Amino acid sequence: MIARVAQMYHVEGQRQAAIAQHLCISQATVSRMLKKAQEEEIVRTTVVSPSGTYTDLAAELRNRFDLPEAIVVECTEDRIGAVMARIGEAAAYFLETTLQSGEI
Repeated sequence: MIARVAQMYHVEGQRQAAIAQHLCISQATVSRMLKKAQEEEIVRTTVVSPSGTYTDLAAELRNRFDLPEAIVVECTEDRIGAVMARIGEAAAYFLETTLQSGEI
């Protein structure tokens, strides 16, 4: 039954309330079953980073140097101008996505 609930939720995209109604169980039971599916590795979450994204290396930098955030950029050119341009792009994107109104 846990695998069926996991299938309905993760593969079929059904909401917990709909699953509960369909199977004549409570929504709390559905939630517990989904948690158990993860604990028993019936459901596994895999994050696939896009090409040019180095989340593992960034995590290592954050941990080693106790940083709140770290961004690693890829640059295929060995010119200081190209490297600085990539760093600038990454910094601009970071600020654009994290700054809140009135923080500047």
